[in-house]
Amino acid sequence: MRALRKIPGVPLLLLGVFSFLLPSSALSWGSWEHQVCGEVAELALLPAARRQIDLLLGPGVRLSQVANWADEIKRARRETGPWHYVNYPLRDSEPGFSVYEADEGNVVTALEEQLRRAGDWTLETEKRAEALKFVVHFVGDIHQPMHCAAGEDRGGNTVVVFFDGSRTNYHSVWDSRFSGFRDRSPELFALRLWELSTPGFRERAAAGSPYDWMVESHVLARDFAYPLLEKARSCQRTRRPELSGVWARAARPLIMRRLFVAGVRLAAALNRTLVPPPPTPAPPPPSLENSAPDYAD
Repeated sequence: MRALRKIPGVPLLLLGVFSFLLPSSALSWGSWEHQVCGEVAELALLPAARRQIDLLLGPGVRLSQVANWADEIKRARRETGPWHYVNYPLRDSEPGFSVYEADEGNVVTALEEQLRRAGDWTLETEKRAEALKFVVHFVGDIHQPMHCAAGEDRGGNTVVVFFDGSRTNYHSVWDSRFSGFRDRSPELFALRLWELSTPGFRERAAAGSPYDWMVESHVLARDFAYPLLEKARSCQRTRRPELSGVWARAARPLIMRRLFVAGVRLAAALNRTLVPPPPTPAPPPPSLENSAPDYAD
């Protein structure tokens, strides 16, 4: 089992600014949130990586435009369903099994495989383009804590809660049920988050591997998401609490942190994967100065 490398977090001041940017009802990790990840990544792409994206997806197609493709094809391609998450006991920081030996795959193995395929210049352009679209989405998913949470409740899917008076489940509150930000474009919102960060933070945030990011999300689910739910339950004295008030205000800084870091890491991964390696220089011609004569005296 691999040891988790420490990944730096977002400064507290930046978290406070993230909190200020969010309306209290906007807590989904749905299409808008995936688009924000794509737009953050656009700001950190190398020109060479951007040119490769133009070749694969078409001139001018932005990452945010394909960020939800992997969700849209899940029904038609059911084998891809397990690729969006990985669950294991909440008490464990790391899984007690090898994520690389799972028959159906998971978000770690899928992300690493699709990164490999996106950067494989021997594959057809169509296959590389598909891999790229998977990568854009899976980087977002792996940073959503409930996509890497407890197997006992299927990442919060079986935990009943209420949000704005509507019955739902805890995973959906984090993931895709409640959509906000309709008055804000993902591009402008990502730009605002970028302006509030520093080059040093972005460089540190880009560290780690998909495995590291998965463990990071799991620990956040264990140490933040579930305790926050229990606090809401205890305050309201119900097993099915309303989460649109104090809970929402406490959760929104973490949500923004994960969206921003996911975008930075997506760009770093694509910069490494899509930029063609420099051409191998041709060997110099053999020198004749000290060569032996090809004739006998």
